[in-house]
Amino acid sequence: MMFFSQLGGYVFINRQQRLNTEQNRAIAVPAGGAIVLNSLSRHISKATGEISAQAVIQAGATNLATLTNDPRTLRLLRTSYSQAVTDTMYLSLAAAAIALPFASAMEWKNVKTVSKERASAELLVESDKEQASPSTGD
Repeated sequence: MMFFSQLGGYVFINRQQRLNTEQNRAIAVPAGGAIVLNSLSRHISKATGEISAQAVIQAGATNLATLTNDPRTLRLLRTSYSQAVTDTMYLSLAAAAIALPFASAMEWKNVKTVSKERASAELLVESDKEQASPSTGD
């Protein structure tokens, strides 16, 4: 009986963690994409006026060399792309910074100690039941 209750708890916790991960991805991926696109547009317009931000977005990071033959412009495009990705990393940093106080405020428990306490409590309950039940005489 104990095995099935632990198994059920594990399945429930595992399911919740998977759902939370999927929900976090559903929020983080579009937010990161929006930051990259906005930041890339801003950095491209500052760096070079001869290539549009839309052309850079459509080309992608691996095809920047197809947009220009000028090594200086290509370097500026790569730097702009790098800065846009760096700006996205600030989202992760901010999320971690916001989560840190909440994580440190949580109660930290030693799992081994808690399991020993539960086991001793179960033994006490069983011994109390045995003492409380009337013994049948012959």
